[in-house]
Amino acid sequence: MICSSDGIILLCFFLTRLKAQNVSSIPNETQAFNEFVKSYNRSYEIRERDQKKNIFLRNLRLIRQHNAKPNTTYKMGVNQFTDVIFPFRKENSSFQYQTVTQRSFTLQLPMNTSLLQTLSKEVDWRNSSAIGEVRAQMFCGSCWAFALAQTIASYIYLKSMNLPILSVQHLTSCASNPYNCGGSGGCDGSINVLGYAYISLYGLALEKDYPYISGDTENSEECTFRNNKTQTLARISGYEILPSNDMLAVLRHLDRVGPLTASVDSSAFYLYKSEIHEGCDFTKTIIIDHEVQLVGYGNDSELGPYWLIRNSWGKNWGEEGYIRLKRYSYVKCGYDFLPSLGTGCPMDLPQYVCGNCGILFQLSYPIGARLEDTAHPFST
Repeated sequence: MICSSDGIILLCFFLTRLKAQNVSSIPNETQAFNEFVKSYNRSYEIRERDQKKNIFLRNLRLIRQHNAKPNTTYKMGVNQFTDVIFPFRKENSSFQYQTVTQRSFTLQLPMNTSLLQTLSKEVDWRNSSAIGEVRAQMFCGSCWAFALAQTIASYIYLKSMNLPILSVQHLTSCASNPYNCGGSGGCDGSINVLGYAYISLYGLALEKDYPYISGDTENSEECTFRNNKTQTLARISGYEILPSNDMLAVLRHLDRVGPLTASVDSSAFYLYKSEIHEGCDFTKTIIIDHEVQLVGYGNDSELGPYWLIRNSWGKNWGEEGYIRLKRYSYVKCGYDFLPSLGTGCPMDLPQYVCGNCGILFQLSYPIGARLEDTAHPFST
């Protein structure tokens, strides 16, 4: 839902469209850094090059240490985040991420196993052609808009067998955020209920009619949408939020209805490369800071059950833009003590969140998603 709050730029930023070779396998660290700079088209000022190199080398060593562990369930790799300190902040900004000292606790809630047995063992909505290409939001905190536009497109496909590419820029530029929930709006983050509300009123343009530019400009850009011209728009009748922290409801929806928008703590993901990520540490606060599309679940014969997540960090991150996140067989819970740094509004109280990295906390989907020609508003 959010990609930025109070100037804090989180994992939605610093996306690249370039693909590097396996930099982490280059033995010489300086050579590895130079190859990274070349592959990711980095251009540093003289005074920052040494700082960026030190950050890169620290992350490179972390990657190598992690991948050398014999029992790890996932691999890390060099990517567009390797020269950035996490949690990220916007370049030239004076805002620093606040260190979280509060500790959460873990609860384990039972599951209704008889109902679980009625569900499919694996679900992957990519197999039905309801999921489009992975896109990259690049230099804009618009993860909320990507997840929302992509999920609405999926539901249009489920009704019409037509998968449109919907305009993320339309949402980023035009969906206002007057109460600073999830950020201050646009590239500075927002929440998907505001996006749903906007689309319910005005519709959502196609990508070809309102192309995405904020990733390059790093600005939300002025809203240029006009609803008095003939054009094709995505429409929705409303939206529904699943019961919070209810794993069975999520599994059942994925199995029987379709994909979902989901909110997660993405702090552990930034160097993810492949296999099943172990997820977040529930002995620490879970800060839900990122919006994704949950497109399925499965069970790896060696690594165990997982959630299948479509991200918006480009195809060169993770498994072609996807992450498989460990799925617990029980409902594991903790607290987000600082919701204002993520999905919350100012002055929100701590939130009780469940599922790995809080993935069960807030999931939603559109109702009545369809395409309409504004010259014929009742067309389907």
